[in-house]
Amino acid sequence: MPEPASKMDEDLSWLRLTLPCWRSKKTSVTIELPDVPPGERLTPEEIRLELACALYARGRIGKVTATEMAGVDFFTFQRALGERGVPLYTQQMLTSDIQSLNDSFSK
Repeated sequence: MPEPASKMDEDLSWLRLTLPCWRSKKTSVTIELPDVPPGERLTPEEIRLELACALYARGRIGKVTATEMAGVDFFTFQRALGERGVPLYTQQMLTSDIQSLNDSFSK
């Protein structure tokens, strides 16, 4: 359960994110974070971006969903992936595209 509003504003040991969801468009998630020194704290926007990049990198969500989750435009998200060393186009994507093209031309 979140702490009272005055305590919430004082530290970031909690965070509420609103994330896109397949059925209801948005889902609210509460994440409890350990206390960290003030210089190491992340803003809610930074946490959303980090989470979106991580889920995309693991193949759990696509770029459009990740962009919406992060709350940034597509090009900003692409840049964030590059900064984190996440490939923008993978061997698996290439293989899938080649298979789709082969299927299209073989009909």
